[in-house]
Amino acid sequence: MSFDPEFPGLLANISKIYTGEKLFWLRLLLYDHCTGELLSRRNVTGHDLFNQLTNMGYISYTPKDASCTDVEMLVDIAEVTKETRALQIIQKFKQKHKNNNKNYNFTRGNPISEYRKNLFNALRSNTTDLLSEMPGHYGLNTADFKNKWDLVFKLEGSKALEESNIEKMEHFAMILDEDAKQIFLQTQNEARKRSTRTKGKASASKETRKRQRSTTSEETDNDDSGPSTSKQKRTRESRSKEKPEKLKTKQKKQIMISYSHNQKETVVLIDNSLKKRLKDTHTICIDKRTMSGRMSQSLDKAICDSSIVLLCTSKGYEESEYWAFECDRILDHGKKFIPLKMESYETKRDSLIQQLIAGRFYIDFSKTLKYEENINTLIRNIEELENNQV
Repeated sequence: MSFDPEFPGLLANISKIYTGEKLFWLRLLLYDHCTGELLSRRNVTGHDLFNQLTNMGYISYTPKDASCTDVEMLVDIAEVTKETRALQIIQKFKQKHKNNNKNYNFTRGNPISEYRKNLFNALRSNTTDLLSEMPGHYGLNTADFKNKWDLVFKLEGSKALEESNIEKMEHFAMILDEDAKQIFLQTQNEARKRSTRTKGKASASKETRKRQRSTTSEETDNDDSGPSTSKQKRTRESRSKEKPEKLKTKQKKQIMISYSHNQKETVVLIDNSLKKRLKDTHTICIDKRTMSGRMSQSLDKAICDSSIVLLCTSKGYEESEYWAFECDRILDHGKKFIPLKMESYETKRDSLIQQLIAGRFYIDFSKTLKYEENINTLIRNIEELENNQV
């Protein structure tokens, strides 16, 4: 079997990013996926960890004539650690395979758990000196640990910290600062909310069934196979009038505007124009700050829910930590997109955004005097894309 020769190079290049303290990040994030023996090895490297993920089937490469591979766990790691360079390397690998084989797909299995992501983010954001406070909190010797990541790894190994044990989680959270504590306990809080919602739905469902039985009983009692009462007639007439109104309601499509906040003034103008011109057919998703939940999850959902994404390219956009992630999701979801040039700037030929839009027609919004003309062109492009004419 001939395997893709570029895959080992992909792992090697990403491994070079995760050295020093970042290697401890990997060890914490991959605690549920790699063996304890490898994670505890003194001279373990990022390449060792990625090779084991490959051997265990968590990430994989396939023959060139195959249609699927799984590198999304690498994407997950790069997103959580906010390593833009790693995302760029993975994106190049994916883009090349998409270009070479139009049927080449990338699965998204074996993700890192929300608990583990929250633990990582809490440790990274915490401002207090955990290495001096945590050992005493657990009756340990500070000299036995290299850093806070190493300490938490040992706590998990000794079962002093477990996702399934709320008391141990709360005990650990006591030594975190307030912001880090909220991040860490987010998984636990969300689990409680889900439980509450499930109970609420069950109760509501039970109440609905009870009312339905009561209504059925009343209708049976009132039905003597004779003429309907005036009240029953009015009810049927009211329902018959409601149905056509419901049929008229059409689901609006969503357009997402992906941009750098340096260009917000122009983007707001575009947003207002689109809302006015497309008010009957589309909604516009524009400001990332209005999205709920974790940023990466919110962006992924916004892209997934959109029929078209407008890419507002600028120097600030290419330097943003989110654009590589957004481009990756646009490709994964197979979304249609329209490039909008927001300013004149020197582009990098090998940048992922330039590779994504290479050969594409773009609308130049950097020329403010042609704004109305550009908006008309944009509207035509949106309508053509929606009608599958391009």
